[in-house]
Amino acid sequence: MLLFSLLWLIAITIVLSVHMVIGIYWYRYIYNHAIDFFVRQQQFKNNSINQQEAIKSIKRLETNLVTHSDIFVWWFLFFINFFFGILLGWFIEKNFKPLRKIQLYWQKTQPEFYKNTRAERRVFLPWLLVEIPLLIIAILNILILIQFSSYNFINLSILFIIIGFTIGQLIELIKEHDNIMKFDRPPKPPESLLKKVYSRFPFELSIFLGQLYCKVLIPFLFLYITIIAPRWIIFMPNYSEKKFTIAILFIIIGVMIKWYFDKEDNFYFEKITLTNVLFTTLKLLILASFVILSIVSGVNIIILILASSISGYFISWHPEKFRE
Repeated sequence: MLLFSLLWLIAITIVLSVHMVIGIYWYRYIYNHAIDFFVRQQQFKNNSINQQEAIKSIKRLETNLVTHSDIFVWWFLFFINFFFGILLGWFIEKNFKPLRKIQLYWQKTQPEFYKNTRAERRVFLPWLLVEIPLLIIAILNILILIQFSSYNFINLSILFIIIGFTIGQLIELIKEHDNIMKFDRPPKPPESLLKKVYSRFPFELSIFLGQLYCKVLIPFLFLYITIIAPRWIIFMPNYSEKKFTIAILFIIIGVMIKWYFDKEDNFYFEKITLTNVLFTTLKLLILASFVILSIVSGVNIIILILASSISGYFISWHPEKFRE
């Protein structure tokens, strides 16, 4: 389930980045269009009230453009540097294996400790002792810099790269852990996370909650975020609370209908691949765009209901070949 959630986090990060790019160009377009319109309207010269209202509107658009530009810059500062750090950490651990060498060194110098520690736990010891302090220091530095307003692009970029680097180093360790569990332990049927935390939790209920989490809660949550986020970062014409409420209501109905038909099928996500990321991202982007366009285009309310229901139905759809 953790990998399943990570897949959706990657997808929504990419989709929100697309929203940011669209928003910056959309604001620039309507801002330039408003100025051109103001210049062409000669009657504003003889009508001080209209002229003042037009100037206020243009200043409001200018403020929104500046605000969105700031959000745009900071979002991609985080996005690019964080994922660059992940790639850098993964590349170094895959090719030079510094954490693996630390593990082997400790194994030679402290054989009794390693003998009494389970193999799947030993894998993560170098990361916990070396990388966790680095991760905590980087996060604390970001909080301190923001608190005292003494940050700049360079120091925040370095800190985001460090955070991504520490996470990227986990990738090869997780692979090694999975191999140990595969070869050193007998195969087990899928287990619920709740059962691992609390062994007495009813098995049937834990499986039911896991299915609800995978097929209803996570797909709906991330579709909801990609629909509501443009309200904050993009000017949306023809938007109303009524339309938004109708859209969310019928998305829930669509999600529940899909779950009703698929609730007997197990859905345990085992790995993240490029195909999985691309499929989930495109699906989320297309369905969110489908609903947003139905809200802002001023179409008949029936079209909005159909678009929302269809999007809710397909948001949790994930073909079997993409799960393997």
